[in-house]
Amino acid sequence: MPVDYQPDFDGCSLVPVDYDPFAADCLAPQAQFQQPPTPTQPAQQQPQTQPQQPATGADQPGVNGPATGNSPSGPAGGAGVGNAGSDPGNPTWAQGWSIESSPFGGYSNPTPTQPLTDDQLALIRQKIIEAAQRQIGSTDWDTKVAKGNFPEGTNKCNLFVHEMLTGAGATPGLPNGHLYWKQYPPSAGQWADPSYAIPGWRVLGPDESPQAGDVAAQPGNYSDATGHVVIVGPNNTFIGVGPPEHPEIPGDPEKIESIPKKDNIVRLPAKGPLLYRRFVGR
Repeated sequence: MPVDYQPDFDGCSLVPVDYDPFAADCLAPQAQFQQPPTPTQPAQQQPQTQPQQPATGADQPGVNGPATGNSPSGPAGGAGVGNAGSDPGNPTWAQGWSIESSPFGGYSNPTPTQPLTDDQLALIRQKIIEAAQRQIGSTDWDTKVAKGNFPEGTNKCNLFVHEMLTGAGATPGLPNGHLYWKQYPPSAGQWADPSYAIPGWRVLGPDESPQAGDVAAQPGNYSDATGHVVIVGPNNTFIGVGPPEHPEIPGDPEKIESIPKKDNIVRLPAKGPLLYRRFVGR
């Protein structure tokens, strides 16, 4: 393009060189600067560059190789830095990805695969008790309010138990509902059914005494519920959703209550005895 000045090269000496001083920084496509071959001279075929083989060997970081589990779509959910992610001595690995920076908490903090010790189980049961005690008097699980996936007009005794257990690290899972949409915890009837398996929770035998932190359930003949389920509290108590304190008052809410342990926890005729379960880990 035209310019309105002329470069001044006075006082400068131009030294010819046999290399391109800019080749290391900017590789322009050569095809744009090659002259087309003349009709009398066939075009000279450029030698093909052999593709570089990925580095192999125990001492090679393999940064040009394929990613191994470090892409965002891979199992580790990492930063996708190729095989550099497999060499902790590689600076790219140290800056680009680490177990601690995994965006998926489930991968960085997986469910323990080793059996829990008695002390660990006792600590979890204590957390269950403390969580339930903090909710005594709460109306958050009242039938007339919506909570989580439970709409208004639904009983939530099993939701209360599920949330207390899950917060303490003893979740029973979400076996009910749609796999990819609304999911629900075990129902009271499932807790009370000795043939229904709940992961991490075993049924106590007839010669075993319930302890604080266990779960107690009983099947019932409710039209809108399969029974009642509560948490075993300290000093032979049950903690769970109770009936309205003043049922004669319209709109009186259900509250979380602590009551003395008893053999019948359903308000209608029971379909079976109380069943106790204890968390044993996964």
